[in-house]
Amino acid sequence: MPDSEKHYGRNTEIVGRIGQKTYIVRALLVGIPTAAMFACTWIRPELFAGDANIFIISFMVLGTLGFVSLISLAIRRLSDIGLSHLYYWGFFGFLFISNQAGAKLLSDELLATRITGMFFFAAVTLLAFIPGQKTKNKYGPVPK
Repeated sequence: MPDSEKHYGRNTEIVGRIGQKTYIVRALLVGIPTAAMFACTWIRPELFAGDANIFIISFMVLGTLGFVSLISLAIRRLSDIGLSHLYYWGFFGFLFISNQAGAKLLSDELLATRITGMFFFAAVTLLAFIPGQKTKNKYGPVPK
């Protein structure tokens, strides 16, 4: 069996690694529009009040796509650093619990979600500044 198949089977190729430069470019391409939509909830909150309307539906669909894309990038970035994706899911669980507790403490779900979103974007940004491993690791070879 070739070395690449022995160590990097189909399951790990799906996640893989992503280098800092590629991560930054892709995170900006996804993150800027997602952050702009997120900012709209601060600038024009009245658009997101009431029953489901075009703004709420657009935000949910596009925001979810951006959010999932950023999660995928973050997991691949952690693989490049040499950390398990479980660290990210632990952080994500912490954000979820914090959001739920914040909504109760602040009596304002939207404000709690905004604060949680800021922590999420801070984590996505922080991953851009942590250098990856210079050699292959259990998640794959060094990205090009």
